[in-house]
Amino acid sequence: MKTLELENGKYKLVLNQDYSLDAYRYGQHWQNLTGDKLIFSMWDKIETLQNNNTIESTFSKLLDVLPTDTVVFKTMSYEVSALQMLHEIENGSDLGKRYMDEVLTVARDFVLRQSKRNKNEI
Repeated sequence: MKTLELENGKYKLVLNQDYSLDAYRYGQHWQNLTGDKLIFSMWDKIETLQNNNTIESTFSKLLDVLPTDTVVFKTMSYEVSALQMLHEIENGSDLGKRYMDEVLTVARDFVLRQSKRNKNEI
């Protein structure tokens, strides 16, 4: 059995071992989609896109090499470990998105400063 969640869990598609396909909405069985070639094609496309080098998979790979208890995000009220953040990113949570946004902002600023520094050295 394979599952695919969409819209932060609002919809869930379940591909059973007998290749029947069921759709759930808010956790309740919604539709039987068996035989719908369009849905199977879209499932395949979504899986391909998710498995390709998306920003989420890149961050997952970066976090995966850290010890799981390494603190990677900290606020005044809580800390988040690499393992917890990995789950946040995989689940598409707001915290995971915030983390990726902040890391990319820091990286952008670092590259910009390096670029300016290199211009001044020339």
